[in-house]
Amino acid sequence: MKKPLTSVIIPTYNYAHCLTRAINSAAQQAGGGNYEILVVNDGSTDNTTEAIKPLLKKHKKNYATLKKKMV
Repeated sequence: MKKPLTSVIIPTYNYAHCLTRAINSAAQQAGGGNYEILVVNDGSTDNTTEAIKPLLKKHKKNYATLKKKMV
């Protein structure tokens, strides 16, 4: 039986310093199961985009980032 999909949604705005810990914690708690991690970046002006790049490689099959376009 296939495990249900678990979605972890992490909204962020200028919290680059917390993202690595948050994403790694979410992945660990998922226990290698069927999960996805969605990071919603609400137009951060810090180094949020740079901070998540290494995590894209580590969690690439279970990770997506959404960037809100400011109008």
